[in-house]
Amino acid sequence: MRAVKVNCDFTSSGRDQDGFSVLEMILASAILMVGIVSVVQLVPASLQSSIGNRMDTMATVVAQRELDQMLSQPLTAISFPDSDRQTISLGGVGSPGAGVLMSGQSVVIDFSPNAVPPAGFYATKTDPTSGSSFELRWAVFPQVAHHYRLPSGSEPREFTIVAAGHPG
Repeated sequence: MRAVKVNCDFTSSGRDQDGFSVLEMILASAILMVGIVSVVQLVPASLQSSIGNRMDTMATVVAQRELDQMLSQPLTAISFPDSDRQTISLGGVGSPGAGVLMSGQSVVIDFSPNAVPPAGFYATKTDPTSGSSFELRWAVFPQVAHHYRLPSGSEPREFTIVAAGHPG
């Protein structure tokens, strides 16, 4: 009798594995698609956030320009025409301006649809480059100050001005 020596490896299935199986490819493709879809969904949200930030920045610039014009007026002024020839009221006794809300220690201008400020305490500005329009509202708070003398007929004031942007 002849002895035959046989090499058996019980760990392999007897076939060569040179690549990936179809099931592995389907699973990898599904995982990749979930990642791609997630990233694609972030793009519109990012664009919307960017537009909102741009509008907020432009509204701040518009409000700052109007506030600069207000602060350049003499303390005795009750109103003045701004650079767009709109009559701007600076308040006075019994005329505080736009409605305000308290948010903690901060004063916030009320922009709700029912809270229309009196004439002279709001303005609409349009940005010529983007066509966006901005609604400005402000309130004036008289300040009690005893440490300096003011001209006769004038009172110290604190301005709170807020601009809200609306895309053009």
